[in-house]
Amino acid sequence: MQDLDSNKTAINPEASPSNQTIKPSNNSVPGLKEDDFGVVFSNALVKVTDNPDKMIELWGRGKVKNDDEAFIGTDPSAKYRRYEYYYIKENSGIKAHVRRGEIDYIYFMDITDWYTNRGIKKGDSYNKMVEAYGKPTKESIEDSELVCEYPLKNVSLMFKFDKDKNISNITIWNYLN
Repeated sequence: MQDLDSNKTAINPEASPSNQTIKPSNNSVPGLKEDDFGVVFSNALVKVTDNPDKMIELWGRGKVKNDDEAFIGTDPSAKYRRYEYYYIKENSGIKAHVRRGEIDYIYFMDITDWYTNRGIKKGDSYNKMVEAYGKPTKESIEDSELVCEYPLKNVSLMFKFDKDKNISNITIWNYLN
């Protein structure tokens, strides 16, 4: 799982977030750190910006047998190959997208027993999210759904809510271009 140019380092150290902390408005909730931008499954944490080899070592390849099967194309700059891995258990799970030699985003699919590093999963309430993360840095309405975002440098943790203010979607992504 490397860039097309094998002479380049798989992970750009400048692209990885630091351990810088953003303090939420609720002082009883610890500030965000790098580990908050990952998913825990089988007691193993994998974060966006991690090398995909770590994900494969901890979780396996999911529904694909090899990298050729996971390959979905080359990005428009023709510098990086893109891969998609699906980790599905009984019709629920996550999708992990790999680009630039690192995990680019993690998307929670359907109702799932996968959860964030602070124990939040799909179906949890708005109040439970705020208890775990504090007041969101950004709130907006997209397609009639409330979207709450917690960014740290070049990564973001986003929660979407249904009309009952329960989490309908979680996406963790690295938005470095």
